Amino acid sequence: LFHGTKPYYIETIIETGFDERVSRNGLFGKGIYFAEKSSKADEYSSPTNNICFMFLSRVLLGTSYVSLSPQQFVKPPCSFFCKSSSACSHVRFDSVLGEIKSNNESRAYLKKYREFVVYDRNMIYPEYLIYYRRK
Repeated sequence: LFHGTKPYYIETIIETGFDERVSRNGLFGKGIYFAEKSSKADEYSSPTNNICFMFLSRVLLGTSYVSLSPQQFVKPPCSFFCKSSSACSHVRFDSVLGEIKSNNESRAYLKKYREFVVYDRNMIYPEYLIYYRRK
């Protein structure tokens, strides 16, 4: 999966990997976001001297919770869908998949690109750094 990034973060990701503890809140909470399409990851790449960067990573998604709307997770939801605000002891999903409208009729929030979110850095291996120029 692809992950677009700013040049400032490249060296840290290469040396220590991704880290959910320093991630920002996105549509699906504080996780590490990936895309199956490089064009989606490109939206998060900031060019320096007209060169953009993204990682192509191996990501263990396991059993994904399919989300049709934004939800603020800090970790994947309970697989028994507990509504309790306190921590439950059930097994959790491994990741969150933000689904798109074309795959799930009109109920999905996302329109164009699916988003894959993991909340544990040990599930990611940044295998390749891709650099490119936009035309």
